[in-house]
Amino acid sequence: GLSIPDRMRRRLATKAGKRLYLQRQASVEPVFGTTKGARGLRQFLHRGTEKNHHLFRFDMAVHNVLKIVRQAQRSLEGSSEKPNGRSRSVATTSGVTVAAA
Repeated sequence: GLSIPDRMRRRLATKAGKRLYLQRQASVEPVFGTTKGARGLRQFLHRGTEKNHHLFRFDMAVHNVLKIVRQAQRSLEGSSEKPNGRSRSVATTSGVTVAAA
């Protein structure tokens, strides 16, 4: 049989696999990119999984608060869409993103 990475490559090579991967890029990847790039959380500085888990959850909470603040600012200005027209998402610590209101 094929190895796990080979099976994943084969699956992503299909049209359905490419469609699923594009959904992932649109919902999850920007959250981690923002976390790493804009807020500089490229590595954890604490020892132990539990402390790092708390730090990650805190950063996701900061991400969500910033999104809420930006949404409130846009609604006060009268703009309801992001400048690039993409949908908004809110990070959760479970790894699932949900649409922001």
